[in-house]
Amino acid sequence: MPYNQNPYFLGNYSNPYMSMFNQQYPQQTQQVPQQGTFIYVSGREEAQTYPLAPNTTIALWQNDGSAVYIKQADASGKQEMRSFDLIEQKQPVQQVQPSSVHQENNPSQYVMREDFDRGLAKFEATIADIKDELTIIKDDVYGIARKKTSRKEDAVNE
Repeated sequence: MPYNQNPYFLGNYSNPYMSMFNQQYPQQTQQVPQQGTFIYVSGREEAQTYPLAPNTTIALWQNDGSAVYIKQADASGKQEMRSFDLIEQKQPVQQVQPSSVHQENNPSQYVMREDFDRGLAKFEATIADIKDELTIIKDDVYGIARKKTSRKEDAVNE
């Protein structure tokens, strides 16, 4: 027997009671704002009467931009609303100072060649002194190490 002729197959069967159920209890459409959209109200009274689904929080903006209302509904549907005044914070425009590197015709920003050469000579002398000190320290450390190894060798040989 072919599959679609089976008398026990309920392929296109629909529940007759389902259509009665849908007529008796029509689905309620809830207004859910999409993220990134603003909902504007004319004032506090309209914000208080704005419908809200349970477990929902929404921000309602006053038309003139002077206030925002945050409305919340808990799981039981109890609604609570808080209001906030909007005040624009104007920050002073900061003047951009040109970098001292790019300032031209300002002699205090430059070093004279003689001063630069004197500083360079001091720097090179300091580096040379440090190298000399490191050489002395290195020689002392190796000298001490050689003395200790020679003493151990002498003790082993005796």
